[in-house]
Amino acid sequence: MWPNGYHDLVIRVAGKVVFHTSIVVAGLATLLAVAVAAAAYRLSQGPVSIAFLVPYVQDALKGGDSGYSVTVDDTILTWSGWENTFEIRVQG
Repeated sequence: MWPNGYHDLVIRVAGKVVFHTSIVVAGLATLLAVAVAAAAYRLSQGPVSIAFLVPYVQDALKGGDSGYSVTVDDTILTWSGWENTFEIRVQG
């Protein structure tokens, strides 16, 4: 059915593909773990300003055409440890 040696070639190529794919997946998992650890460390040091969210927060708090205006100076992300959740604080 298959030419001589073709089966062995397919097995070798498939093995290499699986090997290289597992190396890439392991590398990406390592990068993700390092990024999560760095973010947890940074948040454990104190609040982090996430000022790029200010326009979105202002739009959300305005409530459409209600006639109210909202001024937000800063948006801050805080974390109090593994027992607690993240908090987003709005200052303004």
